[in-house]
Amino acid sequence: MNAPGDISAIVEQRLCCSCGACACVCRQEAISFKETPGGHLFPEIDRKKCSACGLCYRVCPSVTVGTEMLSALSTSPFEGNALECHVGKAADKEIYANSQSGGIVSALLLYLLDSREIEAAVVSAMAPGDPPRPIVLCASSREQILSAQKSKYCPVPALEILGEVRRSKIPVALVGLPCHFHGLSTMADIDGSLSGLVKYKIGLVCDRILTYSAIDYLIRQAGLAASGTVRFDFRDKACRGYPGNVVIGPPGLEPTVLPDGARNRIKNAFTPARCRICFDKMNVLADLTVCDPHGLRKTDRKGGESAVIVRTEQGRTLIRRAAADGRLHLRAADHREIMAGQRIDRKRREWRGYTEVWHGFGMELPAFYPHLAEVTEYIPDDMYRANLLPSLALDSHTSRDALFASVEDMLKQGGSGERGRERPFQRIRNALENALSALKTPSSAEARKSGRRTPADGRRPDGAPPQGGQRQKAKTAQGEGSSMLIEIKGAGFTNKGAELMLHAVLQAVKPAIPEASFAMAPRYGQPSFFARGRLGLLQKATLSRHGISWDFIGKMFPGEIREMYGVVLDEEIDVILDVSGYAYGDAFGEHKTILMAKQSQAWKRQGKKVILLPQALGPFSSRRIRDALKRLIDHADLIFARDPVSYAYVNDVAAAPANVKIAPDFTNLVSGTVPEQWNAEEHQVCIIPSHQMTDKTSSAEGTQYIPFLAQCVKHLEAKGITPFLLIHGGRKDFPAARQLQEAVNRKIEILAEQDPLRIKGILGTCDLVIASRFHALVSSLSQGVLCIGAGWSHKYETLFADYGCPELLVPIERTGGRIGEMIDTVLDRGEGEKIRMKVRTSAERQRERTAAMWREVLEMIKPGSAKAKGSS
Repeated sequence: MNAPGDISAIVEQRLCCSCGACACVCRQEAISFKETPGGHLFPEIDRKKCSACGLCYRVCPSVTVGTEMLSALSTSPFEGNALECHVGKAADKEIYANSQSGGIVSALLLYLLDSREIEAAVVSAMAPGDPPRPIVLCASSREQILSAQKSKYCPVPALEILGEVRRSKIPVALVGLPCHFHGLSTMADIDGSLSGLVKYKIGLVCDRILTYSAIDYLIRQAGLAASGTVRFDFRDKACRGYPGNVVIGPPGLEPTVLPDGARNRIKNAFTPARCRICFDKMNVLADLTVCDPHGLRKTDRKGGESAVIVRTEQGRTLIRRAAADGRLHLRAADHREIMAGQRIDRKRREWRGYTEVWHGFGMELPAFYPHLAEVTEYIPDDMYRANLLPSLALDSHTSRDALFASVEDMLKQGGSGERGRERPFQRIRNALENALSALKTPSSAEARKSGRRTPADGRRPDGAPPQGGQRQKAKTAQGEGSSMLIEIKGAGFTNKGAELMLHAVLQAVKPAIPEASFAMAPRYGQPSFFARGRLGLLQKATLSRHGISWDFIGKMFPGEIREMYGVVLDEEIDVILDVSGYAYGDAFGEHKTILMAKQSQAWKRQGKKVILLPQALGPFSSRRIRDALKRLIDHADLIFARDPVSYAYVNDVAAAPANVKIAPDFTNLVSGTVPEQWNAEEHQVCIIPSHQMTDKTSSAEGTQYIPFLAQCVKHLEAKGITPFLLIHGGRKDFPAARQLQEAVNRKIEILAEQDPLRIKGILGTCDLVIASRFHALVSSLSQGVLCIGAGWSHKYETLFADYGCPELLVPIERTGGRIGEMIDTVLDRGEGEKIRMKVRTSAERQRERTAAMWREVLEMIKPGSAKAKGSS
């Protein structure tokens, strides 16, 4: 990111909303707007004219909260003030017929011009062209006002023209989107004269806009890409009635009318990312807010009407005088119904969701975020990430053809649907059915209707295993070996280590037992539903609150219903593979060990296999936790300690149990994937911070952690190496990354890749990784990448010993100046290569040990094997 000082820094952070405020305040006229490959309209600075005054940066509403905005944020930022509400339409038949909805905005502007309260209205019009694009007008005639009717749904830097207004000193009315009035608020604090010139603020409701590439895409869909100059309207009710279809055609000729829903179908594909993190749908800074009458009863559904929210006394005076003058036909409307129709509760929820995911990507948030975070609640949903990613990638395409090809792929996969438009239960149902449709089993009746025969063992004709209620019938008829359902316990999506262990299990077991299905139990408060669905994992019906199990609720639904939605019960599980990583021991309290002991005892009575895959364990100090561990050992089939220290902790409780063994962390067999656009030459050294180094260490060590990392950064920069930061532990690690940036007094690139396989691929390309995340270290060392580590438990010491480089684990409270020497040694071609050869040799040995562990596990659980029969 450029040094804060001009608008280019805002553009780089994707925070530009194209309002035009920066161009208006630039006295050197050094700022113009340029269309990007993805169709954004971003400001560009002519460096020859720029005086580096910094006004363009200070006026940006993403950076500065204006005085008027601050007042709105402290009251009702999502709904805004409402003195009264109306619904109706323009009395002028020409205005109404040419309008998008009710024509109220145009009628008000003409009333103001006729009464000489203003000399012009700042509006936007869609100019015919090749391609057509919106333009900003200072409209002073009826013809110009009529030419600006209908919504543009595209970036329009309307505030840019206020520079001309200021020079002419003419009073105007401004018709704008919320972002325009946000920019006007900051402009008014810088230049008070603008407040006097903008007499009326008429706001339009804005769910979001589309980039210019959406226009070009729809023109191509209409078959008019080579037609030269065309006129374009996103909504024209003259063709098929309100609310109107997309209409495209050469001027003077019969236009092409696209099918219903053509615009909505592509909204997610062309939504600017910045729109996702804008809170102000209802244009709360306007005098009057005008919108479609969604939610209101008894409105004109054929010709269309508009709803009006009066926000200021000036707005109330205007609307009443225009109605009294016969310009408007109005009737009272209910504000609550308007808010319900505009789905403001959903907007509030989705704004918080998108901002949290945005923040999770390591990106800066707009200045208004802190004012709203405390009055909104974050409810995780994978939808936010799924919708943000294509928006952030719009400008990454090399051409419009490449962009449109990507959009076509997205539409074919169903990725552009307005999921936010569906009711919550519909969204869950549809996502679940799409993700798990391959796991559904047709009923016998369905099979008879289609002429297909239902096999006796309950398997589907395509060879997939039976599910739900049919699974139990099949097992009764054929014996336990007919199919298998495996629960993966302790994995998740909260950090990349937990997710990597999940991938490791699937990669190891699926090829060996292709008939097996896999299930996971949800974790309360974690956004894992859609993530589980994408991996083809069934959903285990389980819920426990305050020590009370509510699992019986799942049993209330028939097996056929559970099967339909891919939900399984605990009693249907055959094998439990626990991959908790580090959950059983004093550090996590007694509860987890006691609960696992209780569960394993119950599972064993039901004939299930219970295996704890390699993990750190112990110590176990209290009598209760030691007794629980004994019960766990008695009822588990296999327990793998990840290191000799963990094995010793277990052995201290139960001497040399035969089912407890040692094996290394099993993610070392997982192969990473390097992103296509990854530039390894610019990312030689990776630093992975961890909040655990301050949460789980002594206060002395915790306070030295960030200074330790800062020392690493400064030493690397002195060598001419710019490190990057990688978030491996989820949102909790971001504060540590930001503290490090503050400690070195500059921005460092923060990578927040979500795919754990891509993260492993990225780490494999580095020359050095400095980390405090266990599985980040495993991912690096297992690929022969040298690491300098700082840890908070015994598992780090044994890990570095296993990979033959214990000297690279640093006790940060005793590091002193040694860290610089250690970095020099690792990056030295001679000394570093010697250490690397030891690591690679050790890595191969660890992979062999992991492969041996999997052979033993698969022999234990694989249907028909001797061990499987003997232990059942």
